[in-house]
Amino acid sequence: MTPLSKLLEKPPRPYNLNPEIHITVPCFVHEVLGLYFTPISESYRCRADGIQPFSILTSETLETTTDQHSPSHYLLARTWDPLLAYDSSQVYHTTLMLLRQRLKNPFFAILLERCQDGRFRRVSTRKRIVAKLELFPPQTYGVRFLHLK
Repeated sequence: MTPLSKLLEKPPRPYNLNPEIHITVPCFVHEVLGLYFTPISESYRCRADGIQPFSILTSETLETTTDQHSPSHYLLARTWDPLLAYDSSQVYHTTLMLLRQRLKNPFFAILLERCQDGRFRRVSTRKRIVAKLELFPPQTYGVRFLHLK
């Protein structure tokens, strides 16, 4: 994982393609802790680590879980956007504070499912997932590079 302070020194590229035509994407990652289907709204209610609860509309059948102690098959990811760290003043401390401030704003997220080969597959949704952090992003918040199919 790349910590916030290192992101400003050398921001990651938005994605990398490898020879197998798989894509590697830098993301802020949140483990899905609970996922259950609500028949009335025909949607899934999701609880992810550090994220306010939200709903997902999808035509896919997802594996539901309420056990917060075992690893989930799903991750909620916010892809890295270089504009998050942009600051015309180029002052490091101001930029880090600005980055943390921007990270606490609501954002579009993607739901990823773990595959057998260690990569991740994006779960298709009918509407964009809008997520919001529960708390101000901690200093330990950072980017992981995920291999997508």
